[in-house]
Amino acid sequence: MIRVVILVALVTILAGGGGAGGWFLLNEAKAQENKAAEEKPDEEPVEVDLDSEIAYELDPFVVPILREGRVIQHLTLILKIEFTTPVVRDHIKEIMPRLRDSLLTELHGVLAFRHVNEHEEILPVVRERLARAGNEVFGPGQVNAVLVVGMSRRIPDEG
Repeated sequence: MIRVVILVALVTILAGGGGAGGWFLLNEAKAQENKAAEEKPDEEPVEVDLDSEIAYELDPFVVPILREGRVIQHLTLILKIEFTTPVVRDHIKEIMPRLRDSLLTELHGVLAFRHVNEHEEILPVVRERLARAGNEVFGPGQVNAVLVVGMSRRIPDEG
């Protein structure tokens, strides 16, 4: 009889202890979840428009570099525009003539200076000026950067 009482008491203690431990652990996990949810601001799900671009590669630009009235070399640049927010492809295509005109104007302006062409590191200047031109076309703060993806030089009469 004593064995039965001890066995019942032991089962009751173990069951109660297990239940209490589980209850405390679950409450602790819920408290941590709630705390994490409170720390993180409510974010609305971002819908991705499949017709939008965050970066867009342009057709190559061929820019003749002139000195004293003659072409001394042709510079071919492949550029990629990186936007701060996705831009709809149709909008990019619609605005492309103005964009190419603006970028070509900047390229001719930068590359016309003898000082710029005589130094090896012209890319930072070119990127900065092209990004500024892109923001003039798309609107302030829309173009994050204009990246030079490829560049080659060809000297006339050398093939």
